[in-house]
Formats: sequence, C-alpha cells, structure tokens
Amino acid sequence: MPKKKQRIVYRDDPQEKAAELEEFLFGAKSSSARIFERAEPEEEDDMTLADLLHKQGAAGQDSTPLFFEDRAGGPPGPALSDVDASSSSGSGSGGDTDDEDNEDGSDDSEGGVGVVKKATGGSSPSISVSDEEHEDGEAGGREAQGGGKGSSKKGVPRAERSSSSSSGGEEESEDEVPTTSGAHAHPQPPKPQPGRRAPVWADPADAEVAVNLASKARLRKLRASHDQQEVDGSVYESALRKQHSALNPRTSWARLEEGPGRRRRRSGVDGDDLGGSSTSEDGGDDNEEDVAAFMGRVGGLTSNRSAKLPPGKIEATRVKDANHAARSNAVVQSIGWHPSGQLLLTAGLDKKLRMFQVDGLHNPLVQAVHLADCPVQQAAWASGGSQIIAAGRRPHFYVYNVEQGKVERVQGPSGCPGLKSLESFAAPPASCSGNSNSTVAFLGDQGYVPLVSLASRQWVANLKMNGSARCAAYTPDGNELLTLGGDGVVYTWDLRTRRCLSQISDHGNVSPSSLTVSEDGRFFATGSEAGVVNVYRRGAEAASAGLESSMTMGRAVHKPKPLGLGDGMVMGKPLKEIMNLTTKTDTLAFSPDSQVLAIASRMKKDAMRLVHMPTLTVFSNWPTSRSPLHYVHSLAFSPGGGFLAVGNARGRVLLYRLHHYSKI
Repeated sequence: MPKKKQRIVYRDDPQEKAAELEEFLFGAKSSSARIFERAEPEEEDDMTLADLLHKQGAAGQDSTPLFFEDRAGGPPGPALSDVDASSSSGSGSGGDTDDEDNEDGSDDSEGGVGVVKKATGGSSPSISVSDEEHEDGEAGGREAQGGGKGSSKKGVPRAERSSSSSSGGEEESEDEVPTTSGAHAHPQPPKPQPGRRAPVWADPADAEVAVNLASKARLRKLRASHDQQEVDGSVYESALRKQHSALNPRTSWARLEEGPGRRRRRSGVDGDDLGGSSTSEDGGDDNEEDVAAFMGRVGGLTSNRSAKLPPGKIEATRVKDANHAARSNAVVQSIGWHPSGQLLLTAGLDKKLRMFQVDGLHNPLVQAVHLADCPVQQAAWASGGSQIIAAGRRPHFYVYNVEQGKVERVQGPSGCPGLKSLESFAAPPASCSGNSNSTVAFLGDQGYVPLVSLASRQWVANLKMNGSARCAAYTPDGNELLTLGGDGVVYTWDLRTRRCLSQISDHGNVSPSSLTVSEDGRFFATGSEAGVVNVYRRGAEAASAGLESSMTMGRAVHKPKPLGLGDGMVMGKPLKEIMNLTTKTDTLAFSPDSQVLAIASRMKKDAMRLVHMPTLTVFSNWPTSRSPLHYVHSLAFSPGGGFLAVGNARGRVLLYRLHHYSKI
C-alpha cells in the first residue's frame, strides 16, 4: 500500500522564518546570494529550520503554497540551484530557480526591492513543504541543478514545481495550479517600456486572479465566446473596459485620432527636455491646431457665451429651493438676481423682501425686510445692485438701500396727479450703474408713463402713448424704453431726448399682456391674453421703419429720428409666433446669452415653456408633466445662465440648474 502523502505546514511570522530560510540556504547575511534586506532576527533557540518545520507540522495546520522570487535590481549573483547544492542537499524547495522565471521577475519590478507573492489565495502568507520533498531531497537537488535547461514548467509555483520534478516528471502534484492555453490563455501583464514608468492601473497580481464568467448572469455578457469559462484578471479588466465603452459612447471625445500628423509624446530621456514635453517628428512646438479643435469640441466646459445651445432637448436638474430657508407665506410675485449672481431677491404679498445667497446646496437667508403697509406686487434691483425698488397697489413706493440697510418711502410722481397705484413699473437693468440719469418708468393712466429719477426721487417727465400703458421694458444700456399699449403698438423711446423713435404694430395682438427685451438688445418679445408670444428682431423692425441703424457690439444702435404720434408706424412681422400657451402670458424672460426665452402663464397650472432662440423651437424634454411648477407667477435667469428661478403660488421659489452653462 503506497504511503500517503502528508503536508507539513508552517504558519508563523513569515518574515522571521523567511530570514531563517535565507540563512539556512545561503549561510551568513554577508553572502552575495541573499534576497532579503532586513534586520537580524532575534534567535529564540538553536533549532534548525527542518526541526521547526517538523514541529509546526505536528499542529496539523492547512498549507498555502508560497514562493519567493529574487527581484533585486543589482547584478545577478550565483544561481540559486548552485548555492542550494553547495549549502545543503536536503532542501529541495530551494533548488528550483530557472533562467526564464528570473527574466520575468526582473521586468515586473521597478525599484529592485524583493517582492513576496502568494501562489494561491489565502489571508496570510505561509510555507508548505511535503514529506516527499524531505525524503527525495537529494533527487530534488540534482533536478534543480539542471532546471534551467528546459525542464521547468511555466505557470506552476516553485514550491509545487519542485515537488512534481522530484518524481521524475511522470505525474503532477495534486495541488498544482492548472495552466490554460489557446484562446483562454492568460496574457502576461503589460511590461513597461524602457525609460517609462508602468501605468498605475497595471497590477502584476491581476494575472493571479481567476474569474468565472459563466457563474453569474451579469458576467456572461463579458465572454468572448460561448465556451469561455474562467479568465484571469487581465482578460477580465479588458472585457470590462470594452463593455464600458459600449455603454458610454460619450467618452469617445477624449480619444486622440491616429494619423501621420499626430504628435507623439516622447520621454525626457530621448530628448533635451527632461520633463517629458510633447514634441513632433518634424521638430515643431505644440500643435496649436489640435488644441484649437479640441477646445472647439468642449467649448461648453471652458466658455460660457460662445457655446451654442443645441435645440430639441435641454439638460436641467432641480436643486434645493432658493427660498428653502424662509419660504413665503403668500404668492411670490417677483424675483430678481443681483448682478454678481450671488443674491436672489424674492417679494410677494406677505409684505416682505427676502435676499438669499444662492449656491444650489444650502441657499441661506441673508436678510429680510418687512414693509408694513405694502403687499409687494413688483420688486427689482437698481443702481448696480445697491438699491431695491418695491411697489404695490399704493400711491407710493419704497426704495431700500442695501448698503446702508435703510428703507425710504417715496410719494408718487407729482407730474401725474391722481395716480392711485404704482404696482407696475419698469426699472433699468441693475448692471447699468454708471448711468447717472437712470429713471424708473411707472405705468400710469390714460397712456401716461411718468419717469422718476433714482438719484433725486423726483418726477422727471411723462411719456404719452395713444392707448393705455400695459407694459414696459428697458434696453440693456438703459438709454431706450419700449412700451406696449392696449392698442397693440410697441413704442421705442429715447430717454435722453424724451422722443419716440419708432412705432411698431404688434402682429395680431389686440390685448397685450407682457413685454421683454433680450440682454444683447437684438430681440424683443410680446405676450397676449390669448397666450400667443411674438418674437421680433429689433434691427429689422428699425430698418422697416425707415431708420438708419447699425450693429455695435451685438446691439442695435439707432440714429434718433423724431416721429410724430401716428407717423412712421409700421406693421410688425414677427420672426415666430409661439402658440404653446393657451392662457394669458404673464411672464417673459431671456437668458443672459439670448439663446433661451422662458414664457409662462399664471392662469394655468404648470404652464411654462422654454424656447430655443436660434431655431425658435420649444424644448420638448423639459419641463415635463411631473415638474412641480404649480402656478408660475415669476421667473428669472441668473447672470451666468446656470440657474433658473421659478416663483409660484405656493410661496416657493424652485431652482433649476441648466447644465449647458458653466457659470452661475
């Protein structure tokens, strides 16, 4: 009956016993064949390594094969088999080094430091030696001397290879790791090129990981063929990368095209530049054309104004409400952004002005001002953001000085007696801080539009329209005012001369309700009681009115040509009639780059749409029927276009992040 093989396992401090193994195999530490650099271990007793192995084997512990590789970066010392044969003939586990393994090990290491690897899985390193190795030690030593001549077996741990080689190569050990070949062979980890460091994601230990792709349903899609079962870590990583590229095609913009003109990155050791700078084959500098093309593809990440917004769909994400820290107890009638983009003003029928520092995460309340006798119908920033104008259905209005924290009550304009309500007005853009003649235009009775100076708080002049004054809007520079009357005529006024520049009949609009001008001055839009929104180009309408106009810095500049009332009126031809709303259009707002027009109606729930101005089409994906807009009473874009604030009848100011804009 053949003798049953019994493994003697040693599981103690691996570093301490590895040092003893080194001393046992190679003699004193001063020998040039040592493979470990460590301090002299403390000697507990005079027991030999063989005695220690037999002593630990009596405990009956499990074995985990472990082998050691010489990774020293210096000149090669004497062969391991030669040293083993000269030092001891009874240690078969030390005489199995071959030339091929040494070559493979030298490529994997960078710093010349000895590396210990486990041949199989296990939580702690261990040394496994079988009884057969001690009995056939002499045969193993003789086999080790000739191991470099082709008798070695690749892919098998050294401790196990010596066990199989000691039996003459007729049968393999039971615990020997099987090797694969053919289509399922495990590729070796990529070796770093001379003069370059290996990638940080290249781990030589990946080749020792075994993954069964057929074990789980979610892994079967990674198989290259139907009969593929088990692969190593390198093949598994390649399959995952291929699957990620198939599921995420948007990452293709980061790939560089291959071509004869593509510049190659060379290492610093090949040229004069030790920093590894990018050079071309013809000796040129950085490729400016490639950089320009790349920046053109990712313009939305680096610039804000020049990026073109694609039509059809817009990416918007709802963040924390702008007034989450202090919600209004009534309808939010008016909202406005400070020119710096950091503060958001909200006002409503609860008689309070609130200012929030908006960041999309916390949106804390900065300040709140209570106006005891004025439910606010409209509020706006003025004078470069240093003042706030608030008005309601009262014959007076309020001016709040933000820097001084003072509230000033101002009586109605003296030049327009009998005016009982100042709830509707138009203020110049808050960015117009350098204009000392800034005025506020209130909508009076019988077609009068009184102008009040922001500096002196006094009435300046009246503008007279033929019909009743319904709405008004300033141009971006604050020098012109557009007013829309009940007769459907749009007037353009020069505030420096107080004269009318043009009169344009709004096409099909017999009951106007809203008016706004784009921030670049090129467009203006009108809304009606029927929900129709007409979009006009200012330069084209000025030319049709017989005025000499020119475009300066993207804005229409007209040479003043006074017209008498009723003279020079032209029929307006809108660029587009937007009919996506079916109820009264109360709110119109352009984005800072004039690529988006927001339209809303407070008469119907969730009645808000976004219009793509370059194509004059409505975005189809947002807002949706599940967007909790409720009844929209006010909306405003942030100065950078990154945020859209929407005030509703619930007293909440919803905040949405528009991802096309990098700035806020």
